[in-house]
Amino acid sequence: MRQENKLDKVLLYGQRATLLPSRALEAFREDGTKSENQPKRLRTARFAIFSSRPIEHALGVRWLRLLFTLIICCFFPLDLLRLADLGSAGRIAPFRHYKFTTLETRGGTAADALPGISEFGLLEYTGDLYSCRASAMQGANFTQLTEEGNGAVLLMSLREKGTRWYDSWFLVTRRELGSQALDPVKFKLEASDDLVSWVTVGSSTWEQLDLKIVMTGRAAETPLERGAVMEMDMRLSWAIVLGQGFAILVFNGSAFLLAILGNLGYHRWATSAFEWGFAVQVLLQLARALSHALSLDLVTNEAAHAFFRLGYGLVWAFALFLLYRTPPVFELSFMFAATGTLVCEYSLDVALFGQLESLESTRADKVGTLMFLLNSILVFVVRLYYMRKAVVGMQRGKAAFSEVWKTVLDEESVELARLDKLVSNIHKSTNPSKRARQLGSAAVAGILKGGGGKVTNPSQSTGGLRGMMRHLWIGGVDSEGQDFSLDGSLVTEGRAGGYLGQNVIQDAKLCKALEQEDEGWRGDGKGRGALGEPIQSIDQLHAQAFLLHDLLLDYVIKLSIAHRGKFRVQWESESGIREARGFAGWDEEVDRGCKIQVCKIKNIGRMVEKCDVAYGGDLSRVLDACRQSLFFDDVSSLTGCLRALASDPKIEIVRIKSTMGENFDGSNDVLFAGMRFVSLNVRLWSSESATLCVDSHVCEIILMLTRIKEVETSTDDYYEWRKCLRSLRNAKRITSAL
Repeated sequence: MRQENKLDKVLLYGQRATLLPSRALEAFREDGTKSENQPKRLRTARFAIFSSRPIEHALGVRWLRLLFTLIICCFFPLDLLRLADLGSAGRIAPFRHYKFTTLETRGGTAADALPGISEFGLLEYTGDLYSCRASAMQGANFTQLTEEGNGAVLLMSLREKGTRWYDSWFLVTRRELGSQALDPVKFKLEASDDLVSWVTVGSSTWEQLDLKIVMTGRAAETPLERGAVMEMDMRLSWAIVLGQGFAILVFNGSAFLLAILGNLGYHRWATSAFEWGFAVQVLLQLARALSHALSLDLVTNEAAHAFFRLGYGLVWAFALFLLYRTPPVFELSFMFAATGTLVCEYSLDVALFGQLESLESTRADKVGTLMFLLNSILVFVVRLYYMRKAVVGMQRGKAAFSEVWKTVLDEESVELARLDKLVSNIHKSTNPSKRARQLGSAAVAGILKGGGGKVTNPSQSTGGLRGMMRHLWIGGVDSEGQDFSLDGSLVTEGRAGGYLGQNVIQDAKLCKALEQEDEGWRGDGKGRGALGEPIQSIDQLHAQAFLLHDLLLDYVIKLSIAHRGKFRVQWESESGIREARGFAGWDEEVDRGCKIQVCKIKNIGRMVEKCDVAYGGDLSRVLDACRQSLFFDDVSSLTGCLRALASDPKIEIVRIKSTMGENFDGSNDVLFAGMRFVSLNVRLWSSESATLCVDSHVCEIILMLTRIKEVETSTDDYYEWRKCLRSLRNAKRITSAL
C-alpha cells in the first residue's frame, strides 16, 4: 500500500472515530431487534424464527407484537378475576334453599325414609376465627322429603336469601342410641333459589386443585358419637392461596411486562423476562412441594401433591436449562415445559381421583397449558415448513452447479486430485480442532505500556501509528537515538510517562500501571504480534476490516497477476442498471462502461444478520468482514495460487474449506448449496498491517473457477437457505444420533 493511501486510511478512520460516539455500531447490534434499526428483510417472522434471539426479533415484527399484546390483554383480566376469586374458593354462595342428600349410609345402603342426620346448617367465621351459625339461618324451615332416585333428603329453606358468602357448613349426627348404621358416609349438599335448578356446593369428600374445589363424593369419616357436629370446611389454605396467587402474578405479570417492553422497543429483554419467569416458577413449585411435605396446605393427599409439585418444578428447571442453552429453538423448551406439566397434572388426577379428569371438569390451568403446548408445536411446524421450503428452493441451483461440475470432473480430474491433496495438507497444518475466530491484537493493549528510554526490542517499532503512540507515551527516540517527548524536550534514561504521562493522565496509579512491562504484546520475535482475546465489539471488527481492506486487495491483485487470476467484470448503464460481463485480469483492458468488480467490506447490516443467524451472536466467528475473490479458468492455475498462498510467510492460514474435492458429493446433502470453491481464512502479516494494528484480523479469500461463477442462481433462495442452515445442521445431528 502506498504511504499516502495508508495515511488516508488512518485519517478516514480518525474522522469516523471522532464523529461517532463510542461503541455506536455495537449499540446498533445490541438494539438491532428494534424495528427502526432493521432492514425490511429482517422484520419478518421467517427471519425471527431462525435468528439466535427469536423471541426478541419476533417482538420486532409488528403483526406478531400486536398479536401477542392482544392475547395478553385478553387473558390478563381473566387471571386477575381468578385472583379476585381466591377469597371465595371453597366457600358457599348464598341461596334461598339448601338440600342435604344421603347417598350411602354406614351400613352400606341408601337412606330411604330418614336422611340419617339430625340437622345441618351454614357457618360463618367471626373475627376471632371461631365458627358460629350463619345469621341467615334464624327462622329457617327444615323439611324431610323423599325424592325419587335420591331417597330421603333434608331441605332447609331460609326466610330470605343471604347477602354474604358462608365460610363452611356442618351436619349433626342422629342422637338416638344405636343409630350408627344410619349415619351418612357419602352425601352431598345442594343449593337452589327456585327448588328446580340445583347446584352442588358441598360433598362428603373433596380435593383442592390449585384454585378449584373438586367434589369427589367418597366415603367420609363420620363420627360415631351421637349428636356430634361434623364441620365441612372446604376453604383453601393460606399456603395454596399465597403460592397459586404468586404463581399467577409472576407468570402473567412477566408476560404483560414483556408486551409493554415490546411495544416500547425494548425487545432485547424478552428472553431474559422468560428466563426469570421460568426461574421463579421453579423456585415457587419447589417451595410448594416442601410445604406439602410439611403438611402446611391442609389437603387430603399431601404426598400426591408434594410429588406433583416436585415434578412440576423439575420439569420447569430443565425447560429453563433448555431455554438458556438453546434460545434459537425456544419452542423446544416451551414444548417440554408444557408436556411435562400436563403429565404431572394428569398423574395427580389419577392419584387423587383414580381416573383422568373429564374435559368438562378440566381446570383453567390445564386448558392454558394445552394452549401453550399447541402454540409451541405450531412454531415448530412453521420452522420445519420454512426449512423444507429453503431446501427445495436450492435444488434448481444445485442441479445447475452439478451439471457444470460433471464437466470439470471429466476434464480435469488429475488436477483436482492434486488440489485435493494440497487442501488436505494445508488443513492438517491449520489446527482443525480449534475453531477459527477473530482475535484482538495484544499490541493494541500494549501500545501505551512499556518503560522509558531507548527502544531496544526490535518488535517495538517506532515507525507508523504504533511508533507515534509510543512517542506520545514514553517519549521515543529520534534518528540519532536520543530520547525526546512531543514538545522536543529530552527525556532522561529510565524515565517513563512522556507527554501523555506528564500532561494528560492525572492519576498516579493509572500512570504507574501503564508503565508496567507486558511482554505478551511484543509478539513472537518474527514480526508477528501476539494475539489477544476474541473480538466482542462490531466497532472493532469493522474498524479492522476497514483498515485491512486495501492491504488485502493489493495482495490479491499480486496473486492474480502471478497466477492468471481474474476478477468479475461489471457493466453499469447511466440509469444504474448493472450487468455481469465475464471476467478479466487486473492488468487487462475492459470494454467501455465496464469496470472490474472487487469485494467491498461486508456492510454492517449483513454483519449483524450473519452473526445473529449463523453464529448465535458470537461476533468473533464472522471471518469475512474483509474478503476478496479470485477466479480461474482452470484448476491448475487455482492450485498454483493456493500453493503460493500456503508457502507465503506473510500469510497465516487459520482455516481452509474446499467443496472441490474429487470424492466430495453433496448432491443429497441439505447442508451443501452446490457451489464449488476453495475458501481460505487468513491473517496478513506485514509491516503495514502491524503498523495499523490489524495483523490479527482474519479475512477471507475465495478461489473459484470462472465456469462455476457463471452459473446463474437465485440470490434470494441462497439467503433463505443460509438462514435455515444452523437449524438444518442441528436437525441432521439429531437424526444422525438417533
